[in-house]
Amino acid sequence: MSNFEPNERDLVLRAREGDRMAFGLLVDRHKNAVARIFSGRGMGDIDGLSQETFLEAWKSRRHLGPPYNFRAWTRKIAERVLRKRRDKLRKDRDVLQKLGEAQKNKQEGRWSGLDVELAQQVADQVGRLPDDVRALLIDRVCNNLTWTELAERYGLPSTTVRRQVQDVLDVLEQRLSPAWSGTLKRPKSKAGTKVGKVREP
Repeated sequence: MSNFEPNERDLVLRAREGDRMAFGLLVDRHKNAVARIFSGRGMGDIDGLSQETFLEAWKSRRHLGPPYNFRAWTRKIAERVLRKRRDKLRKDRDVLQKLGEAQKNKQEGRWSGLDVELAQQVADQVGRLPDDVRALLIDRVCNNLTWTELAERYGLPSTTVRRQVQDVLDVLEQRLSPAWSGTLKRPKSKAGTKVGKVREP
């Protein structure tokens, strides 16, 4: 253990000064511990989350000070990355839920007040999407296909399908944010109206 600690400290000091090789050795030494943080929380895309964690660690490496505990430091960064990803997934589900509710209400003719204006804005923005992207979004929201089913239908890797849908949601959220300001919470069902859920894979 005594031989390990000085070596670890030396690697951290070198990494802090921009030594990419030293940082790479630290990543190799602690990547499994970081991956376990995400796998233990039931998260997918463990490799992507781990990569994001170490990228953030590299960018803020000079903030790591005594006692130069790289594992504890990267764990804190991983926890922040995890919270950020969960917030993003929650927001994406809220947008999907809103789109699903809008489609359901439109089909059943249950529009009133702001719902009509919002539905029109949603329809306009969705209509501006490229045909293939719009079809993908509709299959996810309206036809309730899972990521695996979407990947099979479009002949794409599931990670690509997820990214494309998330990119579309980002665009829609940005374009519709004035109308949806403060409303991107899970919609409450009205009396006699069931709000459908989007299936997870």
